[in-house]
Amino acid sequence: MRSPTAASIYAADKRFNVKSAGVDQSAEKVVKKEDLEWADYVITMEKEQAHKLQSMFPEQFPQTIVLSLFIPDQYQFMQPELIEELKSHFEYIYQARIIPTEMAKEKDDDEM
Repeated sequence: MRSPTAASIYAADKRFNVKSAGVDQSAEKVVKKEDLEWADYVITMEKEQAHKLQSMFPEQFPQTIVLSLFIPDQYQFMQPELIEELKSHFEYIYQARIIPTEMAKEKDDDEM
């Protein structure tokens, strides 16, 4: 429930366009090649998810900037502690300019 929570809390943030997808077949929405093409950045919750993306999309992966937040899968959707952790981690990488301000705005859905 980490990614859907992150998408929910950043949906109204004018700095970003966000989507949520998972790497496991049990995910509500499973990530597709088109999702990677749409995104300027892919944020994963754990490093293992980045590795799985690499194995799922070996041709696309070298062109994709992937950052991991290292947030364990121990939370419920919109749990206050999860929201706090997501904001702390994501704002850190944003403020540290790991995601450059001028590039943080991702492509519109119409470009898919």
